[in-house]
Amino acid sequence: NEPKGACVIYSAARRSCHGWISFLILLISKPFGPRNGSTHLMDDFIIAVCHPSLMSDKSPVEQQLSRIPVLLDSSEDMGALWQRFQEASGVVCGHDASTLHVSDASMLIEAVLAGQGISLMRYSLVYELLEKKLLCCPLPYYIESEYALYLVAPEWHFKRVKISSFESWLLSELTTIEESWSAFCTERFSIIPLPSSAE
Repeated sequence: NEPKGACVIYSAARRSCHGWISFLILLISKPFGPRNGSTHLMDDFIIAVCHPSLMSDKSPVEQQLSRIPVLLDSSEDMGALWQRFQEASGVVCGHDASTLHVSDASMLIEAVLAGQGISLMRYSLVYELLEKKLLCCPLPYYIESEYALYLVAPEWHFKRVKISSFESWLLSELTTIEESWSAFCTERFSIIPLPSSAE
């Protein structure tokens, strides 16, 4: 069973000459991790995104956002973040026009890409869409997610070549996202980040 405060991103079990090798990639609430048998892979950050067609240079961003529907992610770690985000930024988005409440990030991304509204999203899920300018981030704020990405397996599995090789490959791949965030944050954000809701 995955630890309390965790969401399974990927799981696998493979038979080898030494028996079964199993591992999980988990989003774990930071108060519950790290622990023995886990490797911290990456922290993530929450930003507001929408389709570029919803924004214009002709009026203040705050006025535009007050009319744009908010698409809400109701999953455990995201549900309450809009209120915190708005309180800290002073920007009130169009909650009265909200029409979509989901806990599936892929559905939410599709809705945002279709221009249905604005949503808070994990940077790791939308960074390529931002780089391709298929989405935009209208406000220079972010929240550090209270969940981080971990590779979890029985502790002795990390001594096996297949797991250690996979771990090295995964860390290398995630470096691309971290480098993208560093460049994005440097370019876009000049304001002190909002505190994590875990604080």
